[in-house]
Amino acid sequence: AQGAWLLALAGREARVPRQIDLPAALRRLPLASLRVPAPSDRLEGMGLREFGQLLRLPRHGLTERFGPALLDWMDRALGRYPEVLALHTPAEHYRQRLEFLEELHALPRLLALAARQITGLCGWLAARGLGLLTVQWRLLHAGEADTRLLLGLLEPSRDPGHITALLHERWRSLTLPGPVRALEIELRQSRPLTGRSQTLFHTASGGTSAGAAAHCHGGLVELLRARLGADAVRGLAFTGEQRPERAWQMVEPGRAEIPATDPVCPRPLWLLPEPLPLEVQGGLPWFAGALAPLGGGERIEGGWWEGAQIARDYHLATRADGLRGWIFRDLRAYERWYLHGIFV
Repeated sequence: AQGAWLLALAGREARVPRQIDLPAALRRLPLASLRVPAPSDRLEGMGLREFGQLLRLPRHGLTERFGPALLDWMDRALGRYPEVLALHTPAEHYRQRLEFLEELHALPRLLALAARQITGLCGWLAARGLGLLTVQWRLLHAGEADTRLLLGLLEPSRDPGHITALLHERWRSLTLPGPVRALEIELRQSRPLTGRSQTLFHTASGGTSAGAAAHCHGGLVELLRARLGADAVRGLAFTGEQRPERAWQMVEPGRAEIPATDPVCPRPLWLLPEPLPLEVQGGLPWFAGALAPLGGGERIEGGWWEGAQIARDYHLATRADGLRGWIFRDLRAYERWYLHGIFV
């Protein structure tokens, strides 16, 4: 096979009925067209331009100069060693369709059939050590566009009960344009999943460790996303930006990162869309009552590199009724006070 391939690379036609005829057929082939596993400049420097010239050189000397790969390539071309081909193995893909003898209208019946498909998919995943991350259903109608339903998980799972519960939440809001003649499930994304004990996260006292709490939190987020839609439940991540209004961004739940260092002063959970200008009464900023700054503060400056520079002194402030606000004095605007956030 290798010899025939070299003849094809060189654009030569030859009839080679026997293996012993291969050296003669390959002898005059130019090395420059054969993808030889050796530096072409070194071959040319030694005056080697044809395959036959390689055959005339001592094998030991070729190995010393070019390594064993060149001799292996020559022997396979001459049929001395069998050609080992790397077979193409397509990636495994799971898709399964149920065709109905009669069109179905009832969503509960369709959900029951989809649950059966989930069980089959989870068995397929278990055999491969995988967990489901994203799966899609396609409901086929006669004369109408297909209905597609995409279900995503935050962590890989192959628990049929958990996945079916999430699907049930999505199914409740499904509206069909017509009866369904087929139901197709397709695995869109998976990830290796190692087996773990159901009691791995339980403490000796019977309580739940931080790992189990995180697992329960992830399950709640998945349930809310299934019920409300993926775009309705988002996570927050820090950006490393000093300016508070740009210090965070929306991300997929579970992808938030904890900053390496804590801020100098506390940060409110509720940040106003825009800083609210405050009037000053009796020497104190006023927001339905006097806001009294507490102790020291924190100066935040930045944004000069993009023409949006800020220079602010932030303070934690309290009101008589207990409200705690995050206020700042703008050092670039006549030291005016603003309310930027509220602690809840």
